[in-house]
Amino acid sequence: MAGGPALKQDFEALLKPLRIADNDYLDELQPLAQRALAALRSINAHIRETRNDPSRLADAKQEFATFSIRVAEGKDKAKALLSGMSDAANKLIDRLVKGS
Repeated sequence: MAGGPALKQDFEALLKPLRIADNDYLDELQPLAQRALAALRSINAHIRETRNDPSRLADAKQEFATFSIRVAEGKDKAKALLSGMSDAANKLIDRLVKGS
């Protein structure tokens, strides 16, 4: 590799903030996806139960309302993390283009 170990270390140092931002995003996204899947399964179960008990529709509506609030909260956090990841990528690109 041209530039040897020093160049590799410099490149690894440039990538570190992007890797951290990426890991933070994935760490936040995975639990959000798991909560969404659990809520959707629960809502679906309530809806299926309305065939035998129409009052279960109220449970489905309540579950959906709670899910909607949690998604909105998680979305803001995920957007902030994605913005941080984008900033890290832009800084990396700037440093690579400028050669510093």
